[in-house]
Amino acid sequence: MSIKGKLTRWVLEYAPDGIRKFAWNRVIGKYGKMIEIKFDPTQKYLRASVLLAGEEQPIEIKITDYDIKKIGDKTILTILQASADREWIDLLIQNALIGKEIKLPAGKSKMFFDILKS
Repeated sequence: MSIKGKLTRWVLEYAPDGIRKFAWNRVIGKYGKMIEIKFDPTQKYLRASVLLAGEEQPIEIKITDYDIKKIGDKTILTILQASADREWIDLLIQNALIGKEIKLPAGKSKMFFDILKS
């Protein structure tokens, strides 16, 4: 496992909630603010509560199953089960993400694989 992968996985699994939120807020930036995040790669589970820019109430997004595989130097993520508590976001997830192969950025491929594999 890469050093970045180990560190990121540790932050996601074991770091205090404030550190996890700070790290994710840097990722989502101008789109909103992370309120809460729970991640368990052994269960392939992620739950996030996010206050999106322009929204008054946070939304909750759950990923309850995913598959990740390496093909050569590429990492491919497939979200198998996910949902959101806003109907339009849930429909977007079901129609645009579920079952679709997502090729992760080449430069970050190993790190993503190390973080998400169970």
